[in-house]
Amino acid sequence: MDMHIVVLLLIVLACVAVVADANIKPSDTFASRAKSLGYPVETEHFATTEDGYVLNLWRLPNPGKKVVFMQHGILASGWCYAVNSKALSPAFVLFDAGYDVWIGNNRGNNYSRNHTTLSTHSKEFWDYTWEDMGTGDLVGEIGYALRTTGQKTLALIGWSQGTTQFFAAASLSTSAQFLKESVSVFVALSPVTFMRDGSGQGLLRDIAKLHLAGPLNDLYPYGFLCDGPTEDALVKTLCKLTLGEVCKITVDLICGTSDLDDKSVIEDFTAHFPSGTSTKDLWHFQQLIDSKDEFFGRFDYGKTENEKRYGQSTPPAYDVSGVEIPTAFFLGDKDLLVNTNDFDVFRSAYRNESVVFQRTYTGFSHVTWVVGRDEAGYWLDDLKSVVAAHA
Repeated sequence: MDMHIVVLLLIVLACVAVVADANIKPSDTFASRAKSLGYPVETEHFATTEDGYVLNLWRLPNPGKKVVFMQHGILASGWCYAVNSKALSPAFVLFDAGYDVWIGNNRGNNYSRNHTTLSTHSKEFWDYTWEDMGTGDLVGEIGYALRTTGQKTLALIGWSQGTTQFFAAASLSTSAQFLKESVSVFVALSPVTFMRDGSGQGLLRDIAKLHLAGPLNDLYPYGFLCDGPTEDALVKTLCKLTLGEVCKITVDLICGTSDLDDKSVIEDFTAHFPSGTSTKDLWHFQQLIDSKDEFFGRFDYGKTENEKRYGQSTPPAYDVSGVEIPTAFFLGDKDLLVNTNDFDVFRSAYRNESVVFQRTYTGFSHVTWVVGRDEAGYWLDDLKSVVAAHA
């Protein structure tokens, strides 16, 4: 069986082992990491979303300076922006450039697993997708950071799913106005939106053919790839469901790593990865990849439930043509998740006047932004220039 398994579903399988001499250990905290490199740090910030999720925010404080907020990708955490060296970790680079740096953690990951009323052992807690992370988490986190600092706007940086949740939220009336008023510029690192033509296309066809999304949702209703024995059980389950093919997946196949990615930094990255999410979150991505027509839109519950929730039999598409927030696109030509055709469909729909920067970096994979070698560090100069021009 020629099985590529869902990139987003299995990014973890080749990344679960951490070598003994890794620089970052699973026992390390973000605070200890920052302090060891000489940075001030605050990790006791908590933002509560309107639907009750309590999110842990981290800060590299530069009081009185302009704020930069950073949102991580799928199955990751705020750690992704700080696993490289001081000169190559975006969080430390932006602090050194004079910004008050804030880092978010989406609902359900290891650092944001709390709720005002729901138990993490309830299906209701895990009933969310990246749309909820946009309309709920981004809005709640940004609001908290601005209230705490007294600033009126901030620069927002998203990587991978961090971009997906932004584009969803910026397209929906419940959150679009808030983001327009609060975000001075959005930096999209490997923007994931339309996915039909990407390398995940074969993967999603396989997942759909094997009907894995539903069974996985039933088997793991209380968190997906979280710490502990559940993670080991999931790997074994997927190995059986795919006749052993999942067990053979490599980082290169999943993440699209390149020669510009530092293997030792990838090892450090895995010390706090995966950090967990919901199966419904991954299911939403599967729907994008499995769409017969190019589609970037809301979760498909089926005809009957769609009519109840959306007033129509099919899920509505996100209308990104009205996003007025200045946007910068950072793309890699070795990125297996962000296919050129898919991005071109998205870019043609996006409001042209809102695009303030766009560049495709030669040799960059989906993860080079966070695990790149020294020779890839030049992209950070562009990042600083974009933020400085619009923050």
